Amino acid sequence: MIPKSIKEEVQIDIYGRIISNIKLFKLNFSTEAINNLALRLNEISFGPGEVIFKSGEKSDKMFIVLTGRIELSLMMASKGNEEIEHSIAFVEKGHIFGVEEFFGQQVR
Repeated sequence: MIPKSIKEEVQIDIYGRIISNIKLFKLNFSTEAINNLALRLNEISFGPGEVIFKSGEKSDKMFIVLTGRIELSLMMASKGNEEIEHSIAFVEKGHIFGVEEFFGQQVR
């Protein structure tokens, strides 16, 4: 079994490097804060078309895109009261989304 201290060191090395390459964190956070955040990250995979979160949900999560790209979209009612999905943005590898909700625990 790998000691906890080595697991933490690896997690800080891998995720700390990813976080510190994101402008928001590089410019505003100390190395210690980045390392603490790196220890709290969980890697989650999503498949094509899978919903990550829905509008109106309260969440304390932010997301870093490690591979691929994410489409951000809103479901909006049409004249016939049918919901139609409207694409509003794409988030590419190396970018983050959900930051405002993460720091302020606002509704998405």
